[in-house]
Amino acid sequence: MGEPMSQTEARNAYQTLYARYFPKRGPSGNVMFLAGFVISGVGLYIALKGNRKMDFYREEEKRMQLALVPLLQAETDRKFVRRQKELYKWEAEVMKDVPGWVVGEPVYHTRWMPPRPKMPY
Repeated sequence: MGEPMSQTEARNAYQTLYARYFPKRGPSGNVMFLAGFVISGVGLYIALKGNRKMDFYREEEKRMQLALVPLLQAETDRKFVRRQKELYKWEAEVMKDVPGWVVGEPVYHTRWMPPRPKMPY
């Protein structure tokens, strides 16, 4: 083996062996924090802008549907009246032999509710 080292030589050898000397490279922590903050802000702005656009489209779609409701209701009413006439004809034909039968008179005396139309929404 070699000659024994003095205490200071051993300390210096140990420091050079295990010391970590990394060169400074890349942006600092403050710059990275600021960049993340800016990127998040821009992303939030884009998301909010898209949400407003989608709200506008949804509102437009709802207004179109509401504008069509009276037309659809009128069409449903016409179909209902036509069907009722057909049913009254059929009822008159089937019940012609029953004395005292009145065509179209309800058998059960409850409150009448028209059938609900199927809406597009």
